[in-house]
Amino acid sequence: MALGLAMVVVQAATVPDAPRNVVATPADTYAFVAFLAPSNDGGSPILGYTAIAQPGNITVTGSGSPLMVTGLTNGSKYTFKVYATNALGNSVVSVASDTVIPQVLVAPGILFEQSVYVDTLGVAVSLIPTISGTLTSCAVYPNLPLGLRINASDCSITGTPRIATAASDYSVVASNGSSYSTFVLTLTIVAPPSALAPFPSPAASSRNFGIPEAVLKTAGSVQVRVTDARGATIREQRFGKEEIRSGRISWDGRASSGERTARGLYFLRAEVYGQDRGVKTYRSSFFHEGAP
Repeated sequence: MALGLAMVVVQAATVPDAPRNVVATPADTYAFVAFLAPSNDGGSPILGYTAIAQPGNITVTGSGSPLMVTGLTNGSKYTFKVYATNALGNSVVSVASDTVIPQVLVAPGILFEQSVYVDTLGVAVSLIPTISGTLTSCAVYPNLPLGLRINASDCSITGTPRIATAASDYSVVASNGSSYSTFVLTLTIVAPPSALAPFPSPAASSRNFGIPEAVLKTAGSVQVRVTDARGATIREQRFGKEEIRSGRISWDGRASSGERTARGLYFLRAEVYGQDRGVKTYRSSFFHEGAP
């Protein structure tokens, strides 16, 4: 009876193939060198990688991509190669990256058309800033109101607000990887005009801009600013003790120039200065029927 014999061929481990797709990103006296792992590790796990900068033969070793190569000279041209290492030794070096030049990167400039925006619940928003210089990423702190988002590549803010929010500040941070700049936006999300109660024209003093009577009794003065739906200031008024006590705290529905204001959505910011020198802020929105 003949016995069948199976032949097993064991492939001996070898050094890995070279890393692939080496890309260098320069910065101030350093560069990040990114790459893909070898397509074949030689049958033995990769233990690490080494990047080599030329000229200068500057090397750095790490466990994976990217590797940060420091000690470069700003204004000089460099290329980078990478090799992989396993238990059997080093691979051949990779194909060189494109030539890059480290340099001091000036923070990118970021400028929105205005710093104060009042947007409406359920209405699409599109805020597009002007960017100057090199931009690699964008972020915003704290998180934007629900329904809005920031584009990490151009700092634009888009979306449709899903909740109403009081005026809040948001820091939009534009970065080039080594330096950054910040633009602070004040965003308010309000209910649609149809959901707002009409506001008498001229404004009734009994409303007192939403300031509680108990607060007014101890107020030294009140500073009021009226803005339109675009965030533009329409009128600023300051009321002293005599006006506060007599109940003459009101807006007559006119702009600072004395001109009549149009029918539409307006916002009030009232700062109450107490006799103890403390300051309290009250905000309200209303639909104004137009000045007489």
